[in-house]
Amino acid sequence: DGTVWNGVLSGGLAPSAALHAADKPEPVASDDKLAEILSRKPSGIPLTPILDPGPEFADEKRIWQGSGSMTISPKGRIWLSEMTGGGFEGDRTEPTYVILFTSGDGGKTFQGPVAVVKSPSGKHVQDPGLWTDPRGRLWWYYYANGGMVANIADDPEAAKPHFQPPFFVSQGFFINKPTVLADGSWLWTPHNKIPTLGFKGVTVYRSQDEGKSFAFVGSVNSKPGVEIQIGEPI
Repeated sequence: DGTVWNGVLSGGLAPSAALHAADKPEPVASDDKLAEILSRKPSGIPLTPILDPGPEFADEKRIWQGSGSMTISPKGRIWLSEMTGGGFEGDRTEPTYVILFTSGDGGKTFQGPVAVVKSPSGKHVQDPGLWTDPRGRLWWYYYANGGMVANIADDPEAAKPHFQPPFFVSQGFFINKPTVLADGSWLWTPHNKIPTLGFKGVTVYRSQDEGKSFAFVGSVNSKPGVEIQIGEPI
């Protein structure tokens, strides 16, 4: 219906018809404190990929892998990323990390991992994503040290990626791909949880300079007391 929920168009967030009307997320009033907190960049250090992974990251060393993401370069090179680590999926006693593979023959064979991100301090690195932006650049992003870290490779056709220095985009977890609007701006929509403010929902950041910077523009919170929560938006 075009109603704006704290900066987000409700038309793109219509709940399933199976949900009762009472379970729909309520519009969230603009909250200066929430906006101020969500506008902050994480205070940690953005982890840099390891571009020459050792034998400890070989296929036979991994028990499981999941949360995959894939993108294809303008000339057809496939990039695939997943998270792994620990003795079994869901094992949080050992740190998870993310891995990157590539294929130059249309997916018949894959090489890698050609890059790995693992925290030297034993923290979890998780939820990787891949995206080919409108300029044809490869984006590889993941959650680490309190927020989403992004790496950009200007030449996505190279079998061995060369990334620009990593940088934080936002707080929260972003497991899908950005949306490019007709005016050229990009939307980045992670989900986040801030218990002290009673927030568990979706946040929206916008870039108007092709990813050089992202500004917080709005959020949609889950309805208090309702079991169904908002998260992992597409």
